Amino acid sequence: MIDAEDRRQAESEFRRLLDLLPQYLCVYGAEGNPLYANDPLLDFFGFTLDDFRSEDFQKRAFHPDDLEHAQSVRNEAMRLGEGWEVEARILRKDGQYR
Repeated sequence: MIDAEDRRQAESEFRRLLDLLPQYLCVYGAEGNPLYANDPLLDFFGFTLDDFRSEDFQKRAFHPDDLEHAQSVRNEAMRLGEGWEVEARILRKDGQYR
């Protein structure tokens, strides 16, 4: 059995490692709810973690023409219990889609 404090410490260390990755990384819960985004991803959007966890995150982040496709890829991967990636235009904090 893992002590709750040990678990919090391990999660904190894991998040620090994820924040060092030079890739954009996000984690969704089993129900499709956004749980975590690493610092490079949050910085790209100019979002806070709370912004990422908001219900309208995807609408604010993805280009309108790419949103439906990105959501369907994510939903199918989650249904299958697999990882996913998708090519889509996302809105950078300076207002440009990349």
